[in-house]
Amino acid sequence: MTLIISNKENEDLSKLSEDDLFDKINLCFDELDPNRIKSLNEETLKMIDHVNGRIMHTEVRRRNALTLLFTISSPLLGVSVTAFIFFPIQYWLLFSASSLFLGMLFSLILYIKQSNFDYPFKEKANTWRWFYHYILNTETPIGPYLDKEARNKSIRNYIEDLYKYTKLTLGSPEKELFKQNLFQLFLLLNNEKYKARFFHQLSKFIRSNILISVIIVFLSILIFAFYSSIAEFNESIYWILISLPLTFHIIYFFHSKCRYKRPLSIHSN
Repeated sequence: MTLIISNKENEDLSKLSEDDLFDKINLCFDELDPNRIKSLNEETLKMIDHVNGRIMHTEVRRRNALTLLFTISSPLLGVSVTAFIFFPIQYWLLFSASSLFLGMLFSLILYIKQSNFDYPFKEKANTWRWFYHYILNTETPIGPYLDKEARNKSIRNYIEDLYKYTKLTLGSPEKELFKQNLFQLFLLLNNEKYKARFFHQLSKFIRSNILISVIIVFLSILIFAFYSSIAEFNESIYWILISLPLTFHIIYFFHSKCRYKRPLSIHSN
């Protein structure tokens, strides 16, 4: 059986405040049959493990996409720079190297930006049983270099946090523990949506940068071949052409940045 949420229900929810929505969520748990909690909890824990595995798989693919770019581009970059050192008149080698470098740089910037993205839903998740952000003392000293006082404070905070976590866990009814698991599953589903979209963003960005680099290389070769056949090379032309890779990559980078700001579709890969 497929659950379909009607447009009318969406419109009704949109008129509610965040507090009202949380009240409706809590009401769902209040109306839950106690006999179903155990079976639902077991199923939820299995789904958490499954969804987390999918997220890790997507993250590996995203990292591999960047690794592949560097694996291909780094040798070509080294060859281009080395060749230009020995054949400085072949300016197209320098343009090829600069284009490859910029493609790698902007792809790395996008990768780092995605990896350090501050997920908005964390502010409302409050899955204290699963995420340290909601249960551990934020003032606990963290290394790697701690003096004796800071070390003792870190130990003290650990014990206090352990007490709070133990008290909350053992003192919570089964329904509350199930709620924590269910909220964690939904948090992971949201995280998976972002991770999948980030992977496709990065993959498309890398492919486009490679295409730009190839086009710039061929254009550089054609332009230099043309000018070398009709006249002595003009230094002003050099500075104009050297700006081509930078211009194309910067334009595409900021164009992509603006495009990625658009709201994500729930059905987007």
